[in-house]
Amino acid sequence: MVIVTGSIKFESVEELENANQALVDRAVRSREDAGCIDSVFS
Repeated sequence: MVIVTGSIKFESVEELENANQALVDRAVRSREDAGCIDSVFS
């Protein structure tokens, strides 16, 4: 199991929305990787 933790600070709602979409896209692609059981962020 690999666990990565961190935090992101945003200066605008637009930055937050862009990052949120990028994280969703990354999770979708990661779930397609061989051996990946789950990929989430919160």
